[in-house]
Amino acid sequence: MKHPLISTLLITSTILFGGTGHSKTVDWTPYVKDMTNSCDDSKIMKLFYELKFDDNGKIISWGKFPKELRAGIAKVQPYYDESYFFILKDSVAFGYPLMKLSSGEVGDTQGTTLTFANDRFMSLLPKFTLSDGKRTQKVGTKHYWVNEVIRTKNPLSDDPYYHYQTLASHNMVYYANNADREMISAFVNERNTGTNYYDPTLKQKLSKNFYQHQQPLLNKFLKNNSSYKNSKKDYLIETYRTHATGYEINREDSYSVLDFNKKKKTLDCTLYFRGDMPSP
Repeated sequence: MKHPLISTLLITSTILFGGTGHSKTVDWTPYVKDMTNSCDDSKIMKLFYELKFDDNGKIISWGKFPKELRAGIAKVQPYYDESYFFILKDSVAFGYPLMKLSSGEVGDTQGTTLTFANDRFMSLLPKFTLSDGKRTQKVGTKHYWVNEVIRTKNPLSDDPYYHYQTLASHNMVYYANNADREMISAFVNERNTGTNYYDPTLKQKLSKNFYQHQQPLLNKFLKNNSSYKNSKKDYLIETYRTHATGYEINREDSYSVLDFNKKKKTLDCTLYFRGDMPSP
């Protein structure tokens, strides 16, 4: 799957709380609050796509970018290719002082990262959830499940998007933090025996625990997949796992992560595309 390089917007705040001055605090919360539900950052991404720049990285058009947020931008600095640093002042998100905010797409990744002034933002962790559309679990807890999914596409339509239908959902034994990666790796490689994947995320070495806890269900998935060999529908699996500091979703063409990093003071939501994959 190829994705064009789109500007990544890296926003840096020069907040010095407790300093002099009487500037009004710029609150980014309304534009990032949807991230609490499965990292929905569409609102903040859409907002930044309103901006237009010249070759020197200077904003030449604000579009519908809210005026109340413009007050928090001190200047813009080119970062990389079509990416930019936004130097801010007096900004917060979720009530905590915000130092940086990045949102956009670069190559085969897209997402949003918030960098805070201190680690108090970690208290936000229980407010974030992971949902597959039917099941929802809180971040910070340990849950792992696998969904069987059917993917269809109308051959008479130019619509590039697929329709996904969940056939079944299975609660799994959370025996290790990479249990989900072992399952998606084993399924893709067993189904496409002999395929040489260049993506290292699909090169998981299977543990003894995998064969004990997941091999029987993997065999079922492979059997179910065989029944769709000559079908216009694709049989896929998706894994969902919440953990102490975030979550991970694994699909064969992509994986998504939410990570609360206390040391870096970051809240990161990123989608990674694995690139071109063979047909199921």
